[in-house]
Amino acid sequence: TLARAYKVSGDNKYLERLNELLNDWSKHNPLNQGPNWKCGQEASFRLMKLLTTAQVLDQLQDPTSALKELIYQHVNRIKPNIRYALAQENNHTTSECIGLFIGGAWLKGVGYDEDFVKTIDKGRAFLEKYILKLVLPQGTFSQLSTNYHRVFLDTMSFCISMMDQLREPPFAKPIVNRLIKAGEWQYRMTFGKQGDVPNFGSNDGARIENLHNHGYRDFRVSTQLFFAAVTKKICYNNSILNEPMYWRIGPKAFSYSTYEIEEKPEILDGQILILKYEKISLFLKIPQDTFRQGNDAFHVDLWIEGLPFLVDSGTYSYNAGNLTDRFKSVASHNTMQFGDHEQMPKVGRFLNGKWIRATENKLILEEEDVVNWSGTYKDFKGNVHQRLIVVSKEKATISDQLTTKENSLIRYQLALKSKSDKLQVTHGTSRVLTGMTSLFYLENSESQIIEILPDQNSVSITIATN
Repeated sequence: TLARAYKVSGDNKYLERLNELLNDWSKHNPLNQGPNWKCGQEASFRLMKLLTTAQVLDQLQDPTSALKELIYQHVNRIKPNIRYALAQENNHTTSECIGLFIGGAWLKGVGYDEDFVKTIDKGRAFLEKYILKLVLPQGTFSQLSTNYHRVFLDTMSFCISMMDQLREPPFAKPIVNRLIKAGEWQYRMTFGKQGDVPNFGSNDGARIENLHNHGYRDFRVSTQLFFAAVTKKICYNNSILNEPMYWRIGPKAFSYSTYEIEEKPEILDGQILILKYEKISLFLKIPQDTFRQGNDAFHVDLWIEGLPFLVDSGTYSYNAGNLTDRFKSVASHNTMQFGDHEQMPKVGRFLNGKWIRATENKLILEEEDVVNWSGTYKDFKGNVHQRLIVVSKEKATISDQLTTKENSLIRYQLALKSKSDKLQVTHGTSRVLTGMTSLFYLENSESQIIEILPDQNSVSITIATN
């Protein structure tokens, strides 16, 4: 931010402040001591920011000796613990591989007095391997989270733009194709008019790409930069999204042609239903996870004309005791709860056991202006939940059939500004309760929940688009 301010204004106070902060940080964070050296991924992010700042200031090819030494220290922090990062099989893996690869390549390029070939080769080889492993063929990232997906894309945007700057050979076609699918996934998940997405999966507040002034929940600017870096095309013809392209790629990016992405109702990698039809955008979580499954099987988000109506409650905090458990609970998702237990038993802080698998998962595109989806799963206690979704121009209907010996109920959490009069319960007995929604980490707002008791093991609701 300070580098951008200096480049735009030419005022030395921004450059002086930047160096004051870096010197102070270095003084109070001795190498490999204290919390700021504890995490290899944090060291990788810091390396990315240091090199990005050097790029903005046109110092990437002619850096100070202090910057070279600081990057060297960060590469050597990441390298000894890379096996831990690989074992996580998530954004730690990809971020730390990028730190090794790009950090080593930059040090080699500026003539640092050490042989970095092995570091570069190791970082790149691991990164390529895990891109193909963690990104599924239709673009779904292992962590099943809109925010962690953006973290992955933003770190890859940094990586690919730096590869170009450092004249590193481009990725092979299979890796590029897989990355493009990951970008298309994020584009399809953008439901809101201002770039908002379903608040799906863990959301720790991370936003790695900040060479712009857009709000935290605007995902368009991330997607725009990613496609410019990977395909040398853009996906939005909207100049207000282009500032990061200027800093990372240069003015040539402003003349890139448009990358066309077809949007149609589809099931991505067997795990996510995305349905955009007329005024309705709908997202549904299908329990076929390959990473860490949460208590959100058959959770549904529903947006009307780019505005959220039914939403996920969010994350709030990883360390808020009972409140953390509440946000992780099935009770905070728009789906069925059997009895008073979760969909799966908890076996660790971030891990559940006895994973659910959908036994039916079927999308039907009807000729008569109607789209249908149906799915079924059975939980670890033998309870069966069958959900049917029917979407037309005027309305969406969500119907649930249960096979259970336990008491059960369905909850629907309304978006903060939604009004419940659009939702009509056509089967079941409902009441309105007060819930909680967290759109930003450590922020929490009161919201409304519609809680519905089944009628003879059936529940049905209709949501009008008008």
